Amino acid sequence: MKYKLGEKHKDYELYRVIYLRDIPRHGVKKGDIGGWIEHEGNLSQNGDCVVLDEAWVSGNAQVFDNAQVSGNARVSGSVWVGSKAKIGGNMALCEDRYYSEAPTLLSQIIERSRA
Repeated sequence: MKYKLGEKHKDYELYRVIYLRDIPRHGVKKGDIGGWIEHEGNLSQNGDCVVLDEAWVSGNAQVFDNAQVSGNARVSGSVWVGSKAKIGGNMALCEDRYYSEAPTLLSQIIERSRA
């Protein structure tokens, strides 16, 4: 296992991520406390993906491969963040999207599906 769920958020159905192994690519050490997830389906136990800082991942959103969600980013809905994508800052992503490879999104926008 790469992580376990820690303390529950005082206001939301979210849990802190506690890392059980080093993830050097993201500067994570065993025992580090990461960001927040709603359930284990939000953050893959495989690969080197991480949720850090005060970032949230909830709903059907998934972070996998070597992706990183950090800062105050919010990822929800059916968003998939994978490969080498980095989502951070005050970015908020929701609805049906897939982010992979090169994207590094750090701005303060909210992106929604146009469907």
